Amino acid sequence: MQILFDRFLKKTRQAIEQRRPPPENLLELALGQGNRAVRLAALRRLASLRAILTDDDDAVREIAFARYSNLLAGTEGAELSQEERLTELVAVADPRILEHLARDGTDGVVRRAAIERIASPAVLVECALHDSLTANRGTAVARLEDRQGLEQVVRQIGKKDKAVYRTAREKLRRQIVQNEERRRIRTLCAELCERSQRLGHLQQWTQDRALLEHLDRQWAQIAAQAEPKWERRYSAARARFIAVEAAYRATNVAQESRAALRAARETLIAEAAGIAAFDAEAPIRTAQDHLATAWKAMEPPARRRTARPRPAFQPAPSGRGGPVADAD
Repeated sequence: MQILFDRFLKKTRQAIEQRRPPPENLLELALGQGNRAVRLAALRRLASLRAILTDDDDAVREIAFARYSNLLAGTEGAELSQEERLTELVAVADPRILEHLARDGTDGVVRRAAIERIASPAVLVECALHDSLTANRGTAVARLEDRQGLEQVVRQIGKKDKAVYRTAREKLRRQIVQNEERRRIRTLCAELCERSQRLGHLQQWTQDRALLEHLDRQWAQIAAQAEPKWERRYSAARARFIAVEAAYRATNVAQESRAALRAARETLIAEAAGIAAFDAEAPIRTAQDHLATAWKAMEPPARRRTARPRPAFQPAPSGRGGPVADAD
C-alpha cells in the first residue's frame, strides 16, 4: 500500500513540474539576502505568486497561497519595505490572506491595514484581545459589531486595554438600545396595522375617519423605520377603509337626496291642495305658476329637456279645484 501511495505522489509531483517550475524555485530570489536587486526580484515573485493563486491545480495553489501569505506577513524574511507590502496588500482580495496578515503579520502597520479590511468576528476578537499594538486593538474593536464577540472582548480584555474595554461596552450598550427600539417599532407597527384593519367594521364612519387621521399621524413618526411588510400591511388596510367609506357615503348621499326630493314634492302637493280654498282667479293662477315652477325645478335635467310642454299643475275643471301633478 505504501508503495502505491509513493508512486501516486511521484506522478503528481511530475505532473506539476511539467506544467511550471516548482513554487520553491519561484521563491528563491524572494527569500534571498540583501540588496535592491533582491528586493525587486522579491516583488516580481509576489506578482508571480499572485498569478499562481488562480491555478486550477489544488496542490500548486495551496503552496503558492502559503508562500504569498508569509511573504506579505514578513515571516519568510523577504526584504520588502513596509510601503511595498502595503501596496501589494491593496491587490489582495482573498479574506484568508487578510486574516492571516491581521493575526500573524510582523509589521504592525500592515496588520492594521489588514484589520481594516476583514469582517470575520472571530479574527477581529482575536486582534482586539491579542494584538501587541494599542492602535490595532482599537481598530479591531471599532470594526467588531457581533454581539457575542463584543461580550467576549468585555469579559477577557481585563485591565490590558481600558480603551478597548470601554469601546466594546459602549457598543454593547448601543446595541441593546437599538434592539429595544426595533422591538418597540415592531410592536407599534403591529398595533397600528391591527387598528387600521378594524376601521369600518362597525360602520361608524365619522369616528373611524377621525381615528384614521390619528393613526396616520402615528404611522408618519415610524414609517422610516418600519419594515416593508408592515408598510404593505398598513397601506392595504388604509386603502380598504377609504374605498369602503367612499362607497358608503356615495350610497348614503343618493338615499338622502331621494328622501329630500320626496319631502319637497310632498310639501308642494300639500300647497297645491290648498289652492281650492282661494276665491279669486288671480291668486289661483299665481299659486299654480309658483307650484309649477318649483315642481319643474326638482326634475332631473334630462327629464326637463324632454318634458311635455304643459304646466306641472292644471286647474280643476271648475277653475277652483285642486291641482293635478305630473306622474313621477
